[in-house]
Amino acid sequence: MAGVFLSDILETFISTAAQQLGEDRPDALGHLRRIVECLGSERTAELIKVALRLEKLGGTLIADGSRRRSPGGTFFVFARGALTRADRKYVWPVPYRPPTTEPPDGGSEGSAVLETGARATGDTSVILASKLKPVNTAAERCYDAPLRPQPQ
Repeated sequence: MAGVFLSDILETFISTAAQQLGEDRPDALGHLRRIVECLGSERTAELIKVALRLEKLGGTLIADGSRRRSPGGTFFVFARGALTRADRKYVWPVPYRPPTTEPPDGGSEGSAVLETGARATGDTSVILASKLKPVNTAAERCYDAPLRPQPQ
């Protein structure tokens, strides 16, 4: 393989993975590149396969249940769970802030609160998103299957 460098092979892997996941935004490609740096191409490929398999079974819902998560979004959730805290900070240096319905000037009197999936605690609402929400039961069985043997 004269003339082919390891970086060329990794870039080909990253572009192929991005295409499979339907990700074309530059920030998503940067996240994917850093995930490959942290987890390696084999572990990343395993997570992509799981995300795509889950998508074929019906996909998953976002935390508030209002829409389906994209295959790339499902992959990023799995990758986040596979990374160490330090690696997560490296991959996503700026914390994700979900969009709100507040005007950008901050002129509203109250804060936007998502109703679905929220649990009231005092005078505020907290969105609980501890798990992905499968769209159908076949996907639920795939998601709920333990990845590692559970201690008894």
